[in-house]
Amino acid sequence: MSKGANSQAGFNAQNWAALSLFVQCSGYQSFQRIELEQPKLADFVLVFSNMRIICESKKSDVTYAGLRDILDTLPLVNEQDEILIICTSTGPRIKEDLENAKYYPEVNERLVKKHQFTTRHLELISKVKFWVVDKDMNEDIVRNLVGERFRSWLPDDELDDLISNLLVKNVYDRSAKGGNYTKVEFDNELEARRESLKKKDDYKYSERTARETVNKILEELTNAND
Repeated sequence: MSKGANSQAGFNAQNWAALSLFVQCSGYQSFQRIELEQPKLADFVLVFSNMRIICESKKSDVTYAGLRDILDTLPLVNEQDEILIICTSTGPRIKEDLENAKYYPEVNERLVKKHQFTTRHLELISKVKFWVVDKDMNEDIVRNLVGERFRSWLPDDELDDLISNLLVKNVYDRSAKGGNYTKVEFDNELEARRESLKKKDDYKYSERTARETVNKILEELTNAND
């Protein structure tokens, strides 16, 4: 296992979800940053120039009660914002009910009577989307997209190191401090790593060329003395 892969071992499902969505969103011009573990906010927030995607990551099945609890933790949701719940599975009918609640009053009534939804819950559910995905899939997404954004093929150990130094470190460390990581930082660090690897490759090429030149001169001298 590479050094990069070792440092990724402590990364949990929420970290990988944040990392995956950050890399996916970094391709959009309007994307600005990811806010990590902000006080009184969700697990992380993806900030665009005209909206936010408020994200909650859950390891377990999301039920109606679980959805209520998530919505209760969100103090401020703007009109243009979206709420994304990342989970491995959802309860039966919950996604169908949320979609139908936009059009059928009887669905809203059932959510209130059977599942104790409040008026605020009903106001927010039109903004809710689910992304059913597991940790392994998010790891694959990160590896594929980072390699693509780097615009060059990388061996596995170099890719692991790149992910660890550019992203894992930033997301993991900044989550602990409630910080944020911007698209501009990501782009700049990618470019710096690209230039660093290019110089390393150029040095290896120059070193090899110089060695080949010396060997050729020695060979010519040997032949001249024969």
